[in-house]
Amino acid sequence: MYAFSRLTVLTGLGYVLLGYYSLTVNGTFTAGNVLAVGALVISMVVGVLTFVVPLWGIHERLVDEKALLVRGVDARVGRIGTEMYRRIDAGEFDGSKVMSDALAGVTTLRDRILHLPTWPWPQQLLRGFVSALILPLVIYVLTRLVSTRF
Repeated sequence: MYAFSRLTVLTGLGYVLLGYYSLTVNGTFTAGNVLAVGALVISMVVGVLTFVVPLWGIHERLVDEKALLVRGVDARVGRIGTEMYRRIDAGEFDGSKVMSDALAGVTTLRDRILHLPTWPWPQQLLRGFVSALILPLVIYVLTRLVSTRF
């Protein structure tokens, strides 16, 4: 599930790093040039979109599949509950252990399905991408602020 996210994050980081490289190598040129700043912003946006857009479609599919699984499990829980009530009302208590075990198994399965991730990237990968995106900007702004004050 996470294999494609590695490719998209590396591609996205490539665009972001290209923008940061341009900013660091041509910092004085970029500071006064609207076209260069625009290219830097476009590079950042393309990098973020390269990471997010392909995975968004996968996320939507995973959400749909998870909802389908949950509906199926809920229908089974309903059928087991109906059968348990039928047996109780009829006084057929000899199969209650089997029904109870079946209900416990399906309930456990529903809990496992509810905890399935629907985002096609691990959390640490997303944190790393956001850090790689924001940290250089923070450092750049801080160095500009320090250089203008001292």
